[in-house]
Amino acid sequence: MDVPFFLSLFVLSHLLLLLHSFSAQEDNKIQVTCPKSFDCKPFHQPLSFPFFNSTYSQCGLCAVTCGVPNRHPQIQLGNEGPLYDVIPWYDVIPVENIPKNVYHVQIHDQILQTHLENRNCNAFTDLKFPDSSSISFTLINSYLPFFKCDKSSDLVSPTEDHFKGYHNYTKCKDYNLYYKFPDDPLPSLPPDLPSCSVIHLPLNSSNMNATASDPFHLLATTFPLELRVSEDCQKCYQGGGQCQNDNQTFHCATTNKGIDTTTNL
Repeated sequence: MDVPFFLSLFVLSHLLLLLHSFSAQEDNKIQVTCPKSFDCKPFHQPLSFPFFNSTYSQCGLCAVTCGVPNRHPQIQLGNEGPLYDVIPWYDVIPVENIPKNVYHVQIHDQILQTHLENRNCNAFTDLKFPDSSSISFTLINSYLPFFKCDKSSDLVSPTEDHFKGYHNYTKCKDYNLYYKFPDDPLPSLPPDLPSCSVIHLPLNSSNMNATASDPFHLLATTFPLELRVSEDCQKCYQGGGQCQNDNQTFHCATTNKGIDTTTNL
Protein backbone atom coordinates (compact mmCIF):
# COMPACT_ATOMS: atom_id res chain seq x y z
CA MET A 1 0.00 0.00 0.00
CA ASP A 2 1.54 3.36 -1.04
CA VAL A 3 1.79 6.31 1.34
CA PRO A 4 -0.74 8.65 -0.39
CA PHE A 5 -3.44 5.98 -0.32
CA PHE A 6 -2.76 5.22 3.35
CA LEU A 7 -2.97 8.91 4.24
CA SER A 8 -6.24 9.29 2.33
CA LEU A 9 -7.73 6.31 4.17
CA PHE A 10 -6.54 7.72 7.50
CA VAL A 11 -8.09 11.13 6.83
CA LEU A 12 -11.37 9.58 5.63
CA SER A 13 -11.73 7.39 8.73
CA HIS A 14 -11.21 10.38 11.02
CA LEU A 15 -13.75 12.43 9.10
CA LEU A 16 -16.30 9.66 9.56
CA LEU A 17 -15.60 9.58 13.30
CA LEU A 18 -16.05 13.35 13.52
CA LEU A 19 -19.35 13.17 11.63
CA HIS A 20 -20.58 10.42 13.93
CA SER A 21 -19.63 12.45 17.00
CA PHE A 22 -21.38 15.54 15.63
CA SER A 23 -24.50 13.51 14.85
CA ALA A 24 -24.59 12.10 18.39
CA GLN A 25 -24.34 15.61 19.81
CA GLU A 26 -27.18 16.80 17.60
CA ASP A 27 -29.33 13.86 18.70
CA ASN A 28 -28.97 15.09 22.27
CA LYS A 29 -30.33 18.51 21.35
CA ILE A 30 -33.96 19.47 21.17
CA GLN A 31 -35.11 21.19 18.01
CA VAL A 32 -38.04 23.16 19.40
CA THR A 33 -38.40 26.41 21.30
CA CYS A 34 -40.67 25.78 24.28
CA PRO A 35 -43.15 28.42 25.45
CA LYS A 36 -42.94 29.52 29.06
CA SER A 37 -46.62 28.70 29.62
CA PHE A 38 -49.89 27.94 27.86
CA ASP A 39 -53.56 28.58 28.59
CA CYS A 40 -55.79 25.66 29.52
CA LYS A 41 -59.35 26.67 30.32
CA PRO A 42 -61.01 26.57 32.80
CA PHE A 43 -57.82 26.78 34.89
CA HIS A 44 -57.42 30.19 36.49
CA GLN A 45 -53.80 30.59 35.42
CA PRO A 46 -51.59 29.35 32.57
CA LEU A 47 -49.85 26.00 32.88
CA SER A 48 -46.11 25.55 32.47
CA PHE A 49 -43.41 22.91 32.88
CA PRO A 50 -43.69 20.00 33.76
CA PHE A 51 -46.97 20.12 31.83
CA PHE A 52 -47.28 20.35 28.05
CA ASN A 53 -49.94 20.18 25.37
CA SER A 54 -50.01 18.37 22.03
CA THR A 55 -48.56 21.36 20.17
CA TYR A 56 -45.28 21.15 22.09
CA SER A 57 -44.90 17.46 22.89
CA GLN A 58 -41.18 17.81 23.71
CA CYS A 59 -41.70 20.53 26.30
CA GLY A 60 -42.67 18.71 29.47
CA LEU A 61 -43.30 15.49 31.36
CA CYS A 62 -47.11 15.28 31.66
CA ALA A 63 -49.43 15.79 28.70
CA VAL A 64 -52.54 17.90 29.32
CA THR A 65 -55.51 17.88 26.93
CA CYS A 66 -57.51 21.10 27.01
CA GLY A 67 -60.40 22.68 25.17
CA VAL A 68 -62.60 19.62 24.53
CA PRO A 69 -66.24 20.82 24.75
CA ASN A 70 -68.30 19.62 27.73
CA ARG A 71 -65.50 17.80 29.48
CA HIS A 72 -62.77 18.47 32.00
CA PRO A 73 -59.16 18.86 30.94
CA GLN A 74 -57.30 15.55 31.08
CA ILE A 75 -53.79 14.66 32.16
CA GLN A 76 -51.56 11.72 31.27
CA LEU A 77 -48.94 10.87 33.87
CA GLY A 78 -45.71 10.00 32.09
CA ASN A 79 -45.50 8.77 28.50
CA GLU A 80 -48.01 5.95 28.87
CA GLY A 81 -51.04 5.04 30.90
CA PRO A 82 -54.66 6.19 31.18
CA LEU A 83 -55.96 9.73 31.01
CA TYR A 84 -57.34 11.25 34.21
CA ASP A 85 -59.83 14.11 34.39
CA VAL A 86 -58.40 17.17 36.13
CA ILE A 87 -60.79 18.96 38.49
CA PRO A 88 -60.32 22.67 37.67
CA TRP A 89 -61.16 24.16 41.07
CA TYR A 90 -57.97 22.55 42.38
CA ASP A 91 -55.57 24.20 39.97
CA VAL A 92 -52.34 22.59 38.86
CA ILE A 93 -49.98 24.85 40.81
CA PRO A 94 -46.70 24.74 42.72
CA VAL A 95 -47.30 24.15 46.41
CA GLU A 96 -46.73 27.13 48.72
CA ASN A 97 -43.77 26.89 51.09
CA ILE A 98 -42.54 23.77 49.28
CA PRO A 99 -39.78 23.64 46.63
CA LYS A 100 -40.74 24.78 43.15
CA ASN A 101 -40.35 21.27 41.79
CA VAL A 102 -43.48 20.07 43.67
CA TYR A 103 -47.02 20.40 42.27
CA HIS A 104 -50.45 19.24 43.41
CA VAL A 105 -53.24 18.30 41.04
CA GLN A 106 -56.66 16.83 41.79
CA ILE A 107 -57.63 14.04 39.42
CA HIS A 108 -60.68 11.88 38.81
CA ASP A 109 -60.21 8.16 38.08
CA GLN A 110 -63.08 7.09 35.82
CA ILE A 111 -61.91 3.46 35.68
CA LEU A 112 -61.95 3.19 39.47
CA GLN A 113 -65.39 4.82 39.57
CA THR A 114 -66.76 2.25 37.11
CA HIS A 115 -65.36 -0.64 39.17
CA LEU A 116 -66.84 0.75 42.38
CA GLU A 117 -70.26 1.36 40.83
CA ASN A 118 -70.32 -2.20 39.48
CA ARG A 119 -68.92 -3.65 42.71
CA ASN A 120 -66.10 -5.13 40.68
CA CYS A 121 -63.17 -6.41 42.74
CA ASN A 122 -60.76 -5.00 40.16
CA ALA A 123 -61.25 -1.80 42.15
CA PHE A 124 -58.87 -3.23 44.74
CA THR A 125 -55.76 -2.87 42.62
CA ASP A 126 -52.89 -0.83 43.97
CA LEU A 127 -52.68 2.57 42.31
CA LYS A 128 -49.36 2.57 40.48
CA PHE A 129 -48.13 5.64 38.69
CA PRO A 130 -45.33 5.71 36.08
CA ASP A 131 -42.45 7.16 38.08
CA SER A 132 -39.29 7.93 36.12
CA SER A 133 -35.88 9.45 36.71
CA SER A 134 -37.47 12.85 35.95
CA ILE A 135 -40.73 12.83 37.90
CA SER A 136 -42.59 10.85 40.57
CA PHE A 137 -46.24 10.72 41.67
CA THR A 138 -47.60 10.20 45.20
CA LEU A 139 -51.08 10.01 46.72
CA ILE A 140 -51.49 12.72 49.32
CA ASN A 141 -53.93 13.32 52.15
CA SER A 142 -56.25 10.44 53.00
CA TYR A 143 -55.77 6.96 51.66
CA LEU A 144 -56.86 3.56 52.95
CA PRO A 145 -54.34 0.70 53.10
CA PHE A 146 -55.47 -2.91 52.73
CA PHE A 147 -53.88 -6.29 53.26
CA LYS A 148 -54.80 -8.26 50.14
CA CYS A 149 -54.37 -12.01 50.74
CA ASP A 150 -54.54 -14.78 48.15
CA LYS A 151 -57.33 -17.32 48.79
CA SER A 152 -55.43 -20.14 47.09
CA SER A 153 -52.74 -20.14 49.79
CA ASP A 154 -52.50 -23.02 52.27
CA LEU A 155 -52.00 -20.45 55.03
CA VAL A 156 -55.65 -19.50 55.47
CA SER A 157 -55.79 -20.22 59.20
CA PRO A 158 -52.61 -18.26 60.11
CA THR A 159 -53.88 -15.38 58.00
CA GLU A 160 -57.21 -15.27 59.82
CA ASP A 161 -55.46 -15.53 63.18
CA HIS A 162 -53.20 -12.61 62.36
CA PHE A 163 -56.05 -10.31 61.30
CA LYS A 164 -58.28 -10.67 64.34
CA GLY A 165 -59.83 -7.27 65.08
CA TYR A 166 -59.63 -6.15 61.44
CA HIS A 167 -62.51 -5.47 59.10
CA ASN A 168 -62.53 -7.98 56.28
CA TYR A 169 -64.14 -8.44 52.90
CA THR A 170 -64.22 -12.02 51.59
CA LYS A 171 -66.49 -11.81 48.55
CA CYS A 172 -63.78 -11.36 45.92
CA LYS A 173 -63.04 -14.52 43.94
CA ASP A 174 -59.27 -14.73 44.35
CA TYR A 175 -58.41 -12.89 47.55
CA ASN A 176 -59.62 -11.54 50.89
CA LEU A 177 -59.19 -7.98 52.10
CA TYR A 178 -58.26 -6.94 55.63
CA TYR A 179 -58.24 -3.33 56.77
CA LYS A 180 -58.82 -0.94 59.65
CA PHE A 181 -61.28 1.95 59.42
CA PRO A 182 -61.34 4.82 59.95
CA ASP A 183 -58.13 5.83 61.72
CA ASP A 184 -55.87 2.92 62.62
CA PRO A 185 -52.87 2.53 60.29
CA LEU A 186 -51.86 -0.93 59.15
CA PRO A 187 -48.76 -2.46 60.72
CA SER A 188 -45.92 -3.75 58.59
CA LEU A 189 -46.67 -6.87 56.57
CA PRO A 190 -45.41 -9.84 58.62
CA PRO A 191 -42.89 -12.11 56.84
CA ASP A 192 -44.90 -15.25 57.64
CA LEU A 193 -47.72 -14.13 55.31
CA PRO A 194 -46.14 -14.46 51.83
CA SER A 195 -49.55 -14.68 50.17
CA CYS A 196 -50.47 -11.15 51.27
CA SER A 197 -49.57 -7.77 49.83
CA VAL A 198 -50.33 -4.19 50.84
CA ILE A 199 -52.31 -1.89 48.55
CA HIS A 200 -53.18 1.79 49.01
CA LEU A 201 -56.35 3.36 47.64
CA PRO A 202 -57.80 6.89 48.05
CA LEU A 203 -60.15 7.24 51.01
CA ASN A 204 -63.43 9.09 50.71
CA SER A 205 -62.90 11.33 53.74
CA SER A 206 -66.28 13.03 53.18
CA ASN A 207 -68.06 9.72 53.80
CA MET A 208 -66.63 8.75 57.19
CA ASN A 209 -70.06 7.45 58.29
CA ALA A 210 -70.01 4.75 55.61
CA THR A 211 -70.48 1.13 56.62
CA ALA A 212 -66.99 -0.10 57.47
CA SER A 213 -67.80 -3.64 56.36
CA ASP A 214 -68.32 -2.53 52.75
CA PRO A 215 -65.03 -1.25 51.27
CA PHE A 216 -66.73 -0.23 48.02
CA HIS A 217 -68.30 2.67 49.95
CA LEU A 218 -65.05 3.78 51.54
CA LEU A 219 -63.05 4.75 48.48
CA ALA A 220 -62.82 8.03 46.58
CA THR A 221 -62.56 8.38 42.82
CA THR A 222 -61.45 12.03 42.94
CA PHE A 223 -58.28 12.68 44.90
CA PRO A 224 -55.20 14.94 45.09
CA LEU A 225 -51.86 13.78 43.73
CA GLU A 226 -48.38 15.17 44.29
CA LEU A 227 -46.04 15.54 41.31
CA ARG A 228 -42.38 15.90 42.22
CA VAL A 229 -39.84 16.78 39.54
CA SER A 230 -36.36 15.41 40.26
CA GLU A 231 -33.60 17.88 41.15
CA ASP A 232 -31.61 16.91 38.03
CA CYS A 233 -34.61 17.51 35.81
CA GLN A 234 -35.45 20.82 37.49
CA LYS A 235 -31.87 22.04 36.98
CA CYS A 236 -31.99 20.87 33.36
CA TYR A 237 -35.20 22.82 32.72
CA GLN A 238 -33.94 25.95 34.48
CA GLY A 239 -30.79 25.79 32.35
CA GLY A 240 -32.80 25.77 29.12
CA GLY A 241 -32.81 22.02 28.49
CA GLN A 242 -35.45 19.33 28.40
CA CYS A 243 -35.57 16.21 30.57
CA GLN A 244 -35.48 12.91 28.72
CA ASN A 245 -35.39 9.30 29.90
CA ASP A 246 -33.57 6.55 28.05
CA ASN A 247 -34.34 3.16 29.63
CA GLN A 248 -34.98 4.91 32.97
CA THR A 249 -31.66 6.76 32.70
CA PHE A 250 -31.94 10.54 32.91
CA HIS A 251 -30.24 12.88 30.47
CA CYS A 252 -30.68 16.54 29.67
CA ALA A 253 -31.32 17.45 26.03
CA THR A 254 -30.02 20.92 25.26
CA THR A 255 -30.52 23.53 22.55
CA ASN A 256 -29.19 26.94 21.73
CA LYS A 257 -32.75 28.21 21.73
CA GLY A 258 -33.76 26.73 25.08
CA ILE A 259 -36.91 27.99 26.74
CA ASP A 260 -38.78 30.90 25.25
CA THR A 261 -39.54 33.05 28.30
CA THR A 262 -41.93 35.40 26.57
CA THR A 263 -44.25 33.45 24.25
CA ASN A 264 -47.58 31.98 25.36
CA LEU A 265 -49.64 29.61 23.24
